[in-house]
Amino acid sequence: MDLLKIKDLQPPKVSWVTLAMIDTLKLKSPAIDEETAFRIEQHLVQRQAVDMLTGEELYCLCSGSLEGSWSSSVAVNVLRKDFKTFEPLRPGQKSVTELVESPPYVTIEGSVHKAMLGHNVFGGPERLGPAVAWFVADVARRLGVQLPPWSEWELRRVDIAEVYDVGNFEGCAQYLHGLGLARYPRRKKSVFGDETVMFAGTTTTLKFYHKGPEFAKNGYKLIAKAFSDKMAEKIQRVANCYLRVESSIKSKKLTQVYGVGH
Repeated sequence: MDLLKIKDLQPPKVSWVTLAMIDTLKLKSPAIDEETAFRIEQHLVQRQAVDMLTGEELYCLCSGSLEGSWSSSVAVNVLRKDFKTFEPLRPGQKSVTELVESPPYVTIEGSVHKAMLGHNVFGGPERLGPAVAWFVADVARRLGVQLPPWSEWELRRVDIAEVYDVGNFEGCAQYLHGLGLARYPRRKKSVFGDETVMFAGTTTTLKFYHKGPEFAKNGYKLIAKAFSDKMAEKIQRVANCYLRVESSIKSKKLTQVYGVGH
């Protein structure tokens, strides 16, 4: 396996743009045995829904989050139902997709970048395969179980980001302000002050945002606690100058391009 080299907490020496980095991943495992499923469920919370009129169990879901070394959480679910497509019985009929009983499997979702470093300002993984391999191995270590080989998992979502060094805080805000004023006939935009402009979709979502305010809200305290105030302040200064462009590629798009089981 091509091991992923984890970078240190030093910002890259670039004048304009870093390489594309892998951030959030959602992965679906192949079938796992009941013993492994039970051991994973011991770390999670069971949620049930029951029809009070009939007593029928509507669903039973084991889910939860694993806290990492930097308090970066990864969502984990053990599932025993899956979608199955049934081919038409007669010409002219459409195939039907239904949720049916299945052997247990697990899904994991979270920022592989934050799981490695505690933040996702810079220094993240740049190659998908090694990032997936590291993520599966890290979750298996946290759970204390052996999970299927990473190459057998399905990729259900991936967020890829580029980070632009604009040079100062005001430059990022000014760019996003202008971006928010423009018209986009083909996609609906969502604007959040001078910090974020987002274009949501069913297959992909594109987001432009100022990393400085986002890190101040969601990352500063975690880094200060895990390392030091000095380290948090150093990362904050870098984040203040960074404009982040993030593309979230969703399951529907991945299936369209690569088919089921990619």
